[in-house]
Amino acid sequence: MRDWLERLAWGQPAVLDCGRDAYQDTIEMRSRIAREVFRTMSLHDETFRLLGVMPSKSPSAMNELDEAERRLGVSMPASVRDWYERDSAIRILAEHSNDDPPIKVPDFALTTWHSKTLLPIRNENQGVCTWGVELDGSDDPPVRVDVDMDGREWWLQAPSFSKYVFSCVWDYVKVFQQSAVVAAQNDELSQTAIHKLGTLFEAELTTHSWPGHTQYRFHRKDHSVLIWDSEGQADWYVAAANLASLQDALESVWKVDSVGESLYGLDDVGREALEQFRQRERLRS
Repeated sequence: MRDWLERLAWGQPAVLDCGRDAYQDTIEMRSRIAREVFRTMSLHDETFRLLGVMPSKSPSAMNELDEAERRLGVSMPASVRDWYERDSAIRILAEHSNDDPPIKVPDFALTTWHSKTLLPIRNENQGVCTWGVELDGSDDPPVRVDVDMDGREWWLQAPSFSKYVFSCVWDYVKVFQQSAVVAAQNDELSQTAIHKLGTLFEAELTTHSWPGHTQYRFHRKDHSVLIWDSEGQADWYVAAANLASLQDALESVWKVDSVGESLYGLDDVGREALEQFRQRERLRS
């Protein structure tokens, strides 16, 4: 039965030998069942869909979590446990980062900040930042980040652990691992630009604190925009699957906060797309 439910949740053909008419539901009903089943299977459903795979649970990983709970005297939140029970949890976090090493479960340790208890889960590659889950008693607690404060201050990064993981995976699947990427260091993002991008694209998850003070994500078709906004500067990344799609994205963002003047290619396709687009812009003028 579980195999059938998982196949249904992932939109794959599902056959259950329970009688000819037992599961002749409408497509709409099957879709509702699939969404509900998938939701109850994991709090990380959006991330698994983005990855295109649901990692299997590992008995050894479960044992490590059990031991960590006994050693620390805490019960892991449902979303944290569900993630780290998976056999590739650490690898996925490592691969979808700027070489920022995740903390392995046997090395978990608690820290306190004011009246809060935090579970650090990752360090920045040069030791500038540490990310930690706030153990607030909820199933899917927030993630905070200490930016070069040696534990004296922890700023909110994401409203939940599952959304934090999703944001890490999104940034790489949708942007940094794409075939055509351009970037810019531009002026601080204006409110007009934020509104304009929200009309041009579908707004995705917004997170905070690092890098910059706010991380904006936008997506449309097969191209995406990631912006790290801070006081006085916004770092832009515009990514697509191919040259034509990137040029489509450039057509949309070019005049937003005049970012087109600052864009440069991060790969051969990105550089070619920019060169062709700028040639067209010169002809237009």
